[in-house]
Amino acid sequence: MAELSEQQFKALLTEMVGADVSASPPITDRGGLAGLKETLKTVAVRLRSGNAIKISQITEAQWEEVRRFFWGVGNLETISKEFNTTGFHLKGNLEMVASPVNKFEKEYREIAEYLINKFELQNWGVPEEVEKKSASKTKVKKRHMEESEDEEPAAKKPKPAPLDKSKIKRAPKDHQIYGESGIMRGILWYRTKNGSQTCLDEKFQVKDARVYGHNGIEVGAWFPRQMAALRDGAHGEKVAGISGDLEQGAWSIVVNKGGYGGIDKDAGDVITYSAPGSFNTKAKTADTEGHGAKCLIKSFETKRPVRVLRGQTAWKGAPFSGYRYDGLYVVDEKGEAKNKEGGVYMWFKLVRVLDQEPIKKKVPNKVQRDQEEKVSLGY
Repeated sequence: MAELSEQQFKALLTEMVGADVSASPPITDRGGLAGLKETLKTVAVRLRSGNAIKISQITEAQWEEVRRFFWGVGNLETISKEFNTTGFHLKGNLEMVASPVNKFEKEYREIAEYLINKFELQNWGVPEEVEKKSASKTKVKKRHMEESEDEEPAAKKPKPAPLDKSKIKRAPKDHQIYGESGIMRGILWYRTKNGSQTCLDEKFQVKDARVYGHNGIEVGAWFPRQMAALRDGAHGEKVAGISGDLEQGAWSIVVNKGGYGGIDKDAGDVITYSAPGSFNTKAKTADTEGHGAKCLIKSFETKRPVRVLRGQTAWKGAPFSGYRYDGLYVVDEKGEAKNKEGGVYMWFKLVRVLDQEPIKKKVPNKVQRDQEEKVSLGY
């Protein structure tokens, strides 16, 4: 799955839980979440069974408790070790949802993956253990001071990942997904403490995405992950939704429900797209200085066509999974509006360029969807 930014996470979480849940105070205490956790486990067992009768027995009330669980956990800035003790074990619950085996919808899995990575940086609420030495307290304190000069504080460390990509094992050349002809070719997969991660293989020739126009990408080209789009030159960012040049405008954008939180509209040939951070901003004036906003403003001025990659959106013609290249669009209008917080944000209206191949609404096909489900399994 594509990695979410903090803004994308907040927007996706709010949309996923719905208006009723998001309007209520989140349950963030261990006791309250523990009760909701039991319902989460019940739902997971029924989903995993694959039995239509058992799945149909999941009530709307149970789904609401699941959404309240994620609304509560998603609003936790930090956690304490009590969240991972006997009788709760938050880490295990999130991994249960993130695993494709349990058949939660993609948005639930994305939320769970984001939270796993977030709390991993906090060591799941467990303070780092200080190695006990026989030396005096003064010497121990001095040693720690010396170490702190060379090491970053724990809170500032990046996500745990191998620093040397050359040590990551490559997939067999004939691997169905990650092999030379697979949909994830040129991308390395590796395990972490909390699951898995992917990164570009430095030995693979990545196509430059800093080009206007189709850049050799056919309308209907499909990518299981945003990183695959980066690999093929369709989009120049592995997470961000806007890729472009401040002087000439955007090269490409990614449209999906994860980045918009309900304020953007997708009608296929016409898209209303907001600047990054629009959903939660409380600013009294619209941000026109951010990189993404500046790129789209310049695109409005130059009328250079922008490549549009579409993920899952509310539009009925959007792809079921992954990201699909739907052709070139022109930034036709721009303006300002207010979100539900009263914050002012910028919006851009993109209109599809005429005389292109029609949008391939049947992409991905069943074979591609089946392959996408195997991406997270690695090799």
